[in-house]
Amino acid sequence: MLRNAAGSGLVIAGLALAVLAGCYDSGDYPEDFKVLGSYPGNQQTNVPQNAQVVIRFTNAVDHKTIQGTKQVILVDSSNSVLPTTFTFKGELLYVTPTSPFAPGTTYGIAVRPGVRDIFGANISVPYSATFSTGSSVGTIPNFPPFTIAPPPGPPAGGPPGTFTGTGPMVYARARHVMTLMNNGKVLCTGGENDFPLGRVLRQAELFDPTTYQWTVSQSLGQGINGMHYERYGHTSTLLLDGRVLIAGGADNHKVLDVGEIYNPKYDVFSLVPGRMQNHRVFHTAERLNNGNVLLIAGWENSPTQTGASSANQQTTLTSYLMDTMEVYDAYTGTFTMTALPLMPKFTVNQNRQAWWTSGRGNVTPAGRMYHTSNLLPDGSVMVCGGYGEPWLNQALSTDDAQLYMPSQGGSGMNGTVLHCGTNLRAPRLCHTSNMLQKGDAAGMVIVAGGFCNSPYTGVLSSCEIFDYTEIAQSGTWQGDRGVFAQLAQSLTLQRHNHTGNILHGGKDAGGILYTGGAQHTGVFNYNAPTPYARLYPWLEPTGCGACRLTFTSDVFTPFAFGKHPTHPFRGINVTSQIQSTQDANGNPTDMSQFYPMGVYFHAGVEFSNGVVLITGGSWCPNCMMGPNAWSTYYPPNGIVNGIRINGPSLIYNP
Repeated sequence: MLRNAAGSGLVIAGLALAVLAGCYDSGDYPEDFKVLGSYPGNQQTNVPQNAQVVIRFTNAVDHKTIQGTKQVILVDSSNSVLPTTFTFKGELLYVTPTSPFAPGTTYGIAVRPGVRDIFGANISVPYSATFSTGSSVGTIPNFPPFTIAPPPGPPAGGPPGTFTGTGPMVYARARHVMTLMNNGKVLCTGGENDFPLGRVLRQAELFDPTTYQWTVSQSLGQGINGMHYERYGHTSTLLLDGRVLIAGGADNHKVLDVGEIYNPKYDVFSLVPGRMQNHRVFHTAERLNNGNVLLIAGWENSPTQTGASSANQQTTLTSYLMDTMEVYDAYTGTFTMTALPLMPKFTVNQNRQAWWTSGRGNVTPAGRMYHTSNLLPDGSVMVCGGYGEPWLNQALSTDDAQLYMPSQGGSGMNGTVLHCGTNLRAPRLCHTSNMLQKGDAAGMVIVAGGFCNSPYTGVLSSCEIFDYTEIAQSGTWQGDRGVFAQLAQSLTLQRHNHTGNILHGGKDAGGILYTGGAQHTGVFNYNAPTPYARLYPWLEPTGCGACRLTFTSDVFTPFAFGKHPTHPFRGINVTSQIQSTQDANGNPTDMSQFYPMGVYFHAGVEFSNGVVLITGGSWCPNCMMGPNAWSTYYPPNGIVNGIRINGPSLIYNP
């Protein structure tokens, strides 16, 4: 195997081989025999007509399980199997069609379950990829020629539309992260705990959907369970091989530039050997189609040495919002900065324009945190909202939205950055954005709630839809792709720092469940003559004065689209509905038995059967959120042995 000078991918016969998305099940781990990727890659476009298909396995392949068996097939857009020849070179399989590919046509390559390696091990999971010699990849009927069951979900619990408690979490947590793994279990990492006040957690724990119970990871041994670093505000991303990448975040003192890998087969966290390119907290992460992970923006808080000599050197913290992005290469285990950062946005709140045109030091107007991002069906990543203006003692929410489009066949480090055709309809931060999965709506993103202070309007209930296929017809970025439109429906309440999870099953399958969130009128009114000073900007979320939190939940019902002669935008809302959660009899339901004072900074994760797991979070009545001021929710029986507070854990049955 050769690696090119840039380290961006494998070079095979002059073609870049990326480790690309296949289908993985609960038995898929790095030690198993499997397909690592193919060229052309999944969803790759503009493939040369004379291209040769190359499949890379973890081990050398037993020729007898492929030659004459139809266990590896190349099909055209009608799902007709094409005649091919096979060439074996160790772990590489070259599939050569007897005739060149046709122009503008979609093809598929599939590796079936009967393939074995030279040691007799069956492939742990079949693999498929579709690609095109044209500018877009179409669908192939009845392809791939196999199905794989998704990870099992937990039992539904109570009646449809209701919440049911599970066993409590071992550690109470707020601002933690949960990830559904290929074995069906949920990994929960980090967060903050209120004993001692403001304590950042290293401990990780696992939810078993078959038992409804949480257990502590034993990765580092009894007493120091879990990760190598305490962290919150980090990201947790499932890799194609079944492991989980933990990146960035902060402890009680600093922002981190280290990553860790969790291997569920051995319940072990291992440090990524190379450091991240930036310290990051409150960033986002998206797994690209090639299996690598894109880390986007966030807040930097790194130590800087000042002073002419070692005798008088002092350490200061350099703090700013970042516009940079970096890629974790899942093959090399390294972090590399993307060639381009996010783009500056120069249209901002009018009464702050003078500050923008003055000197800004080390900060850039494209930096952001508390934003959201979504991987779109075409492989690009949409980034929207967040704290979008660098601050001295204050920051403004932004309506800026951008697309990062990785280069085809590469590692993700090279690509194009452009503004979306329109901005968000409202500047917002601490909002949610969910990509819809089914029907005409598939691939469109719903942005909901959040907080706006530019101009100051407080907490939002409004929702908008992003259509990545539309081209802006007018405005600053006319001709650019991706358009936002306001939805007629709003959330039943204003919410920020709430959760939004896709419902994969139940009566509202394809919809979105929204839970909790803060509804307060914040104290940070930046339009006021004397803005409130941000004393702890890197630890402090949106301010909370006389907090009003909610225990209610909304369901966004999937909708159909219709075109109107005067509204060509395909996202015109026809039948969608947002309403409070209801049981089978139509009675409103909520989470009050678990969160009697409301909740925010909690976490949610969805299962394939539609069940949504909700955990942890905070309540903070009449307080200012800041360092050492957390009050993590605990159930009525609350304190265990006077030391530990159990966090709530509940599931929603759709």
